[in-house]
Amino acid sequence: RRGAAAGGCEACGGGPVVEELAAAFSVRVCADCRRNDDAYDLVNATDAARTYLLPQATLKMLPAVERTNPRRPTWRPMRLHLRRQLKGYADRRWG
Repeated sequence: RRGAAAGGCEACGGGPVVEELAAAFSVRVCADCRRNDDAYDLVNATDAARTYLLPQATLKMLPAVERTNPRRPTWRPMRLHLRRQLKGYADRRWG
């Protein structure tokens, strides 16, 4: 975690960080580390609720990025959550 103090990637110490993750989730990680670690994957709300047994009301309170729905652009934007944060919250909630 030497990079986090220097403003680089918290996983490898390199950079540059993915600004979308830094802004939405306060996670400083480079593109290479994001590709190589599924903890930095973005998960849609439906999959998050099913996988981590979190109710939709809880997911609405957690940080998320919104993106246009790729199947139906006229529908509501998708809310995407960071897998690492979902795992941590589910562990605290369910043990």
